Formats: sequence, structure tokens, C-alpha cells
Amino acid sequence: MTNCGLSLISPSGGWVGTVAHIVAAEPGGPRGAGTMSAEDRRKGDNLILMCGTHGREVDDRDTGESEFPIDLLRTMKDTHEAKVVEAVAQAITYEATGVRTATSLLDTSFRSSTEAETAEGLAEMVYDYDASALVGGLAHARAVFQRLSQVGLDALAQILAVWQEHCYVATNGTYEFGDPSDRGPYVPLPKVGNRIGPHQEQEWWNAFAELENCSLLELNVDEDAQDYVFRDPWNVQEGRYACNFWISAAEFLYQAHGLLISEWARSLDFTVFDRPAHAGRSVPWR
Repeated sequence: MTNCGLSLISPSGGWVGTVAHIVAAEPGGPRGAGTMSAEDRRKGDNLILMCGTHGREVDDRDTGESEFPIDLLRTMKDTHEAKVVEAVAQAITYEATGVRTATSLLDTSFRSSTEAETAEGLAEMVYDYDASALVGGLAHARAVFQRLSQVGLDALAQILAVWQEHCYVATNGTYEFGDPSDRGPYVPLPKVGNRIGPHQEQEWWNAFAELENCSLLELNVDEDAQDYVFRDPWNVQEGRYACNFWISAAEFLYQAHGLLISEWARSLDFTVFDRPAHAGRSVPWR
């Protein structure tokens, strides 16, 4: 579970974790509908390790499916497993050589990602524009994201999470991300500054500099406001789109798939924009 941090081992060494199913073990369970076989439901790809508390929430029969849809759980699993693989590889290298090599200090590779091919899902919401134009914009955004280091990608997801926390929540409990034609989003400087941990200031400013150099984030300081401003990675001529990438993507991911943009950002799965909202979801653009 993102940002959980609880140990799965008790101080005495006992096991306190639990294994939840992404698609339920039984057809009647949370996320259990569909044709997946009983054998595939038991495979590791369909299992996700949780602390006891979050395992119960994920598998809750009343709210588990609505609060933890399949796409969200798979994104969380893939993100965490990628971090573990990277950490293990670095540990093996250090154990074998006794030296922290340049590859463990400097991350120069592209982020692994998938590419949007049709953007049919996003076009379902952004109905004023043809899907082929949206694919081009998503391709540019993907190229920018791929060039981020893991630290930069994590920082991007974290500041998106701060923005989400301060978005308006409607009376029915759903997020409202704002007007897609606006510039932004904006995150007030203090809302980020007071979350930087002790001795992490330099690490944050290094990550911010990377996001700024990639034209994803800028610091806007004037007499009236001090904000972090998300810059739009569509890379289209001004006025071509009446929709901001961040706000439009956040709205689509949440309304169509129950996925928060901060969770999605680490996954770099752009194929999600190809998938229309499930017929069972009550999306505002239908």
C-alpha cells in the first residue's frame, strides 16, 4: 500500500502481513467478476502483499472494489516490485564488489513505460479533439516522463499527491480536479515545504531542478502568491487544446478507472488512456 510503511514482521519475528487478491479468489468477491480461471486467480501475478489493516480494506466486500479497483492495485504492485528489483540489484552489486558503482549512484536510463496507441478512452472525455491528436500529445508527455530519474519520478508523484489532498471533495466523496482549461495545477509553496523531512532539503531541490529542467514544474513567486506550478507536457501550440494535461488526465484516471494520478505517475502506463470507462462506472461525460 503506497505510503503505508508498516512492517509485515512483528518485533518478536511473527508474521503480521496478509496476501490479498487483485481479482478475487471467488467470483462473488471484490473485483471477482470476469472469466479469470480459479488457477489464474491463485497465481502470483494476481496476489498483492499487504499489512493486515490494508489487506482487510482491499478485500472488504462492501467497499473493496469501489475504493481499490483492479487498475489501482496492479499499478501499486508493479511500482513496488520495480523498486524492490532495483534495490536487490544494487545490493548484489555492492556485496560482490564492495563498491557502490556509478550505476547505483547515477540513473541514466529511460524509465520503462507503455505507449498509448488509440487514446480512445481519453477521447471519450475530451470529445472536442480527435484521438490521433491526443495520441501525439501523450507520446510527447511519455517521452518527457521517461527521461526522469527514479528520484525525479518519485518527487513528481509526491507533489501530485499533495495537490490531490487539497483538491475539492464533493459531498458524495469524489474528487473534483478543477477546470481543464486552467493553467496549473498550483500547489502553494508552504504545503510542500513543511513536508520536506529533516536533512532532505538538498535532495528535494535537486529533484525540483530536474523537474524544472524537464519543463514539468516551475516555482512561481510574486508579491501575492508563492506556488509550485505544473507545466503542461502536451507540447502543442497554445490554444490548440482547451484542456490542461494534468487536470484532464487526473479527471479521466479517477472517473474512468478509480485511479489517482499520483499512483499512475510512477507506473508510466500510458495504455490506460486507450481504455474507455467501464460501462458500470457513472462518468460525467456520458
